[in-house]
Amino acid sequence: MHRNSALIDFTPLEKANFKKEINSYFEYQGRIIWYYQYQKEEQNIVTFLDEKLRVEEETDYLKRTHTHPEEYTQDSFMKKSTILAH
Repeated sequence: MHRNSALIDFTPLEKANFKKEINSYFEYQGRIIWYYQYQKEEQNIVTFLDEKLRVEEETDYLKRTHTHPEEYTQDSFMKKSTILAH
Protein backbone atom coordinates (compact mmCIF):
# COMPACT_ATOMS: atom_id res chain seq x y z
CA MET A 1 0.00 0.00 0.00
CA HIS A 2 1.32 3.46 -0.83
CA ARG A 3 1.89 5.96 1.97
CA ASN A 4 -0.74 8.31 0.58
CA SER A 5 -3.45 5.65 0.31
CA ALA A 6 -6.90 6.81 1.37
CA LEU A 7 -7.18 3.64 3.44
CA ILE A 8 -4.56 4.87 5.91
CA ASP A 9 -5.99 6.50 9.00
CA PHE A 10 -3.42 9.00 10.26
CA THR A 11 -5.71 10.31 13.02
CA PRO A 12 -3.89 8.52 15.86
CA LEU A 13 -0.58 10.11 14.81
CA GLU A 14 -2.01 13.63 14.80
CA LYS A 15 -2.43 13.60 18.58
CA ALA A 16 0.41 15.02 20.67
CA ASN A 17 0.34 12.02 23.00
CA PHE A 18 -0.10 9.36 20.30
CA LYS A 19 2.56 7.15 21.88
CA LYS A 20 0.44 6.76 25.02
CA GLU A 21 -2.66 6.00 22.96
CA ILE A 22 -1.02 3.65 20.45
CA ASN A 23 1.17 2.00 23.06
CA SER A 24 2.32 -0.64 20.54
CA TYR A 25 5.88 -0.78 19.31
CA PHE A 26 8.71 -3.13 18.51
CA GLU A 27 12.42 -2.80 17.93
CA TYR A 28 13.79 -3.23 14.42
CA GLN A 29 17.47 -2.74 13.59
CA GLY A 30 17.97 -0.73 16.77
CA ARG A 31 15.01 1.58 16.06
CA ILE A 32 11.62 1.77 17.72
CA ILE A 33 8.75 1.26 15.28
CA TRP A 34 5.30 2.35 16.47
CA TYR A 35 2.24 0.68 14.99
CA TYR A 36 -1.53 0.46 15.26
CA GLN A 37 -4.15 -1.78 13.70
CA TYR A 38 -7.68 -1.13 12.50
CA GLN A 39 -10.23 -2.22 9.93
CA LYS A 40 -11.35 -0.11 7.02
CA GLU A 41 -13.43 -1.19 4.05
CA GLU A 42 -13.39 -4.74 5.39
CA GLN A 43 -9.59 -4.86 5.34
CA ASN A 44 -7.25 -5.32 8.28
CA ILE A 45 -4.68 -2.54 8.16
CA VAL A 46 -1.52 -2.08 10.20
CA THR A 47 0.14 1.34 10.08
CA PHE A 48 3.78 1.73 11.09
CA LEU A 49 5.71 4.84 12.12
CA ASP A 50 9.51 4.82 12.02
CA GLU A 51 10.37 8.26 13.36
CA LYS A 52 14.05 7.99 12.44
CA LEU A 53 13.17 7.23 8.82
CA ARG A 54 10.62 10.07 8.78
CA VAL A 55 13.23 12.58 9.97
CA GLU A 56 15.81 11.30 7.47
CA GLU A 57 13.32 11.65 4.61
CA GLU A 58 12.27 15.15 5.70
CA THR A 59 15.92 16.21 5.96
CA ASP A 60 16.72 14.80 2.53
CA TYR A 61 13.75 16.56 0.94
CA LEU A 62 14.54 19.91 2.54
CA LYS A 63 18.21 19.66 1.50
CA ARG A 64 17.01 19.16 -2.07
CA THR A 65 15.15 22.48 -1.89
CA HIS A 66 18.64 24.04 -1.92
CA THR A 67 20.34 21.76 -4.43
CA HIS A 68 17.38 21.32 -6.83
CA PRO A 69 15.06 24.30 -6.21
CA GLU A 70 13.39 23.86 -9.60
CA GLU A 71 12.05 20.45 -8.47
CA TYR A 72 11.79 20.73 -4.68
CA THR A 73 10.35 23.65 -2.74
CA GLN A 74 9.42 24.26 0.86
CA ASP A 75 5.81 24.79 -0.27
CA SER A 76 5.74 21.38 -1.95
CA PHE A 77 7.25 19.87 1.20
CA MET A 78 4.47 21.37 3.31
CA LYS A 79 1.81 20.16 0.89
CA LYS A 80 3.21 16.62 0.92
CA SER A 81 3.45 16.70 4.70
CA THR A 82 -0.19 17.75 4.94
CA ILE A 83 -1.35 15.09 2.46
CA LEU A 84 0.47 12.32 4.29
CA ALA A 85 -0.81 13.48 7.64
CA HIS A 86 -4.47 13.31 6.56
